Parts: sequence; C-alpha cells; structure tokens
Amino acid sequence: TISTVMYHAGSKQELLEACLDNAFAKESELVTFVLQLETKSISNQSQFFKIYDRFVEILIAQNFASPVVRRLWMRLALDDWSAYRKMEAKYVQPLYQRGLRFLNAARKAGWIGATNKELRIFLACLDSILNGFVVNGMISEDGIRDDPLEAKQVVEVTTWLKQYGRRMLK
Repeated sequence: TISTVMYHAGSKQELLEACLDNAFAKESELVTFVLQLETKSISNQSQFFKIYDRFVEILIAQNFASPVVRRLWMRLALDDWSAYRKMEAKYVQPLYQRGLRFLNAARKAGWIGATNKELRIFLACLDSILNGFVVNGMISEDGIRDDPLEAKQVVEVTTWLKQYGRRMLK
C-alpha cells in the first residue's frame, strides 16, 4: 500500500534512491574491474582490447541482470533532469572518470589513436547504445523491436560493442 511504501521509504524520491542504491551496489564488480584496470600493467594493444572486451562483457551482464534499472534510469532522465543529474554524479560519474583515465592512458601508450575528445564521445555513445538496446531492444528486419533479453540478441550486441570499440578507438 502507499502508506507502507511511505513508511519505509519516506517519499517517492527516497524510494527511487533506495532502488538505485540497491541496483548500483550490484555493479560493484564493474567498479572493481575498472579500478584494477587503472593499476594493471598492459604492454600492448592486444592486451588492451582483451580488457576492453571483458569490460563490455561485465557491462552487458550487469545491465541485463537488472534491465528495469536502465528503464527506470532513462525514465528519471525524462521526468526530472535535475534529479537525474544529481544521481548521475553519485552513481555514474566516478565510473566514467575511471574509464576515461584508463582510455587516456591507453592513448598515451599508443595502443589507441583516439583524441581525448573522441574518447569522451566514445564513452557517451557506448552508454547511449547500451541504454537504447536494454530499454528498447534491436529493431528486426520487419521493423518490430525484438526482445532485448533474448539470448541471441545479447550475444549480438556484445559482439557488436566489442567491434565498435575496435573501430572507434583504433
């Protein structure tokens, strides 16, 4: 009931934050992985892309474990931009900054040729592609959206994101 929700959460905003806290706590494997990337010694481009591939696999697994979270996240962006920005700073910004530092280190080492600006655009596009796929699914040949949770679709988007990274970061 509404009274039970209000008793435990206090307000709609607090309920939303509790849901996101719970969901993002589950992404600790991804955060841990990215932190390890910052200190990991990579000696060549092949090793860099193996780590990128693993990053994509973890990102996909985390997002498909809780697809409702991505949908809730996108809904928040549409409904209340200021609340979205506040929560983005809390949940997404630290991970984004670590990823950007890692990509810049790879650029400085000569493993990828993208500029700093291109790296920022790449991360934004990667996030948007993932949001769009998890929230909506892929458009089939007949113009109807496929179920994004279908195993075949997950494999296809994972493979595509790995190839996308190689094309955009070369």
